[in-house]
Amino acid sequence: MAAPVVVPLPPVVAPAPVSVTPARTVPHLAALGAPRRAVLGGELLETYLEATRHWIVSLCRTAIALAPKVAARAGLVAPEAEAASDSVIAAARAEEGEAMAQFTAWAQRGAPHVEVSQELGLSGTATAVLLVAAAPQIWGELARTYGTCTADAARPLVDELLISHLLEANAETRAAIGRELDEDAPLVRSGAVTIGKGLRPYAAITVHPAIARRLAGAAVAGDADAAIDVRALDDLVAPREKLDAVVRSLATKGRAPARIVLRGRTGTGRRTIAASLAACAGRGLGLVDGDAAIEVVRARLRDVALRGDVPCVSIDHGGEPAARARLRAVVDAHPGPLFVRAPFGGDLPVSAGFELVELTALSETERRATWRAMLERRGLDVSISDDLSARFSVGPGAMHHALSTVAGNATAETIASVLRQQRAARIESVATRVDALAAWDDLVLPPEIDDALRELLARAKHRRTVLEQWGLEKVASTARGLTALFQGGPGTGKTLSAGAIARALGYELWRVDLSKVVSKWIGETEKNLAAVFDAAEDGEIVLLFDEADSLFGRRTDVKSSNDRNANLETNYLLQRLDTFTGIAILTTNFGTAIDPAFRRRLSVQVQFPFPDAGDRERLWRAHLPATLPTAGDLDLANLAQRYELSGGYIRNAVLRAAYLAAADGRILADEHLRRAVTLEYQRAGQLGDGRLE
Repeated sequence: MAAPVVVPLPPVVAPAPVSVTPARTVPHLAALGAPRRAVLGGELLETYLEATRHWIVSLCRTAIALAPKVAARAGLVAPEAEAASDSVIAAARAEEGEAMAQFTAWAQRGAPHVEVSQELGLSGTATAVLLVAAAPQIWGELARTYGTCTADAARPLVDELLISHLLEANAETRAAIGRELDEDAPLVRSGAVTIGKGLRPYAAITVHPAIARRLAGAAVAGDADAAIDVRALDDLVAPREKLDAVVRSLATKGRAPARIVLRGRTGTGRRTIAASLAACAGRGLGLVDGDAAIEVVRARLRDVALRGDVPCVSIDHGGEPAARARLRAVVDAHPGPLFVRAPFGGDLPVSAGFELVELTALSETERRATWRAMLERRGLDVSISDDLSARFSVGPGAMHHALSTVAGNATAETIASVLRQQRAARIESVATRVDALAAWDDLVLPPEIDDALRELLARAKHRRTVLEQWGLEKVASTARGLTALFQGGPGTGKTLSAGAIARALGYELWRVDLSKVVSKWIGETEKNLAAVFDAAEDGEIVLLFDEADSLFGRRTDVKSSNDRNANLETNYLLQRLDTFTGIAILTTNFGTAIDPAFRRRLSVQVQFPFPDAGDRERLWRAHLPATLPTAGDLDLANLAQRYELSGGYIRNAVLRAAYLAAADGRILADEHLRRAVTLEYQRAGQLGDGRLE
């Protein structure tokens, strides 16, 4: 018997450091994978594939030539058949030896099987097994040849017995081949080879399509959305010292496959950093949804790694603890390197020992410099960087996406429009934009309430001056955002005032839909709230939590799992308000229902009183526009004095009176207003002229 076939492999040699910028040299990041060799192409690839195919065919010819001898020794044919086959066997083995020599010559020339074997950590035996198993998937015509070798239509196309037969394995080598196909061996553990149901060595063996394509020298399709901006490391917007430390750590020889965690808000450039680090190892980035079903995550991790890329597992806020534990087990079991893209706060799906890069929000000065650099790189007007940095608190990832979207039509307004659309896409499932915003002159409030609202407005306008220029950001290490509580009876102007503030600032007002935010599923409420708060921190937006006591209410004694989950949501809100940097307004009819811990974190608290007679008369006049036809002077002072109505009821009464007048075919008169007020009392279930609020 000839010696068993083992594919020789060259030693792994780290490439020389690669200069990514004139000022910076980056070593090969060994922890992200074995070094990539120059890819064969054109005629070289065709010659290599022909040499590989010739070797596989020669193995088949030898196996077919040996068949009579094997049958004769088993007593299935006459002994003369064994002698007659000796010359055929000798010729087949001579051809096999020549083909093997031609094939092994490619081991030092960047052959695809060498790269795959080094990446998966395969031995020479495992590499031979992989090539034999993949051959029919690369060259379809070999399927018939393999069928001739097995001579059994009931057997799979490729199984362990056939591989041992083609590689002329003796007892020792058959055992070695069996070990390479065990579950804990690299071939099966990595997913490169799948063993079907049934007993070994008769179970079907298949090779992952990505591995088969790579062995054939073909490009493997990546993510449809994997066109991620890859930058030189010096051009990344990230903490420089930490990034340098991560690069040094990843370049360490002999360390285990890396786990790199990138934490930050949406749009901070986490994917770009991951893709750029992967590129330093000659690899692409494959995105993995960590919140998908666990089997989907496991399969996706395998597929990305087998095509030669580094997976990037993305997770959101929240998540059921049990689901996070399952995800952590899958991530820890993944044999190759990976990135984890996560927000701040919450459990990480990775065990200790990872590299951590935290991408905190940029200051306005840093945003201006980043905008300027990106605009200058594209040959665009850099003067708009001041306006954009002041208006939007976004990260480099969001900046790059906006500039790529507007292309050559880059003005402050076109970029701002794209940034607003990005934000809307993130929160419109749980919040609604309020388009009809009141003007400041529409508000009818006591002087002290008007002063409190103007203070709130001043805080919003001058935050950069106070926090950045005057250095008080060190004092306000937490609760740097602007949060206000508007409390008072229904119809006293709380929501109207929130709209007036948003309009005065030139911001959008988004009303949070609590019915869509709060979920019965564990972790979903926190996830929805995180999306809302993150979007509000991007700038030019005011969040409105109407009837906030249902969400920001007092914590209760834990008597059931529902109480425990409700308290967990409250605790998350308390932590999130500490780091919130946007603007949010909470309204409630019952201020005592708000948890005291929330009150301590609020920037401003405003008590909206029930309007007195003078304010009620002003409200009546404010709701009667000049375009409304009236029958002489209306006795609004008498209405205000006689009927104690809040602003909301006055608005309803004016609308009702206008419809009554239109139905009568007349212009608005006192009688219509009085009839409308009476109807409002009736609708509220009251008789007489008591207070309506």
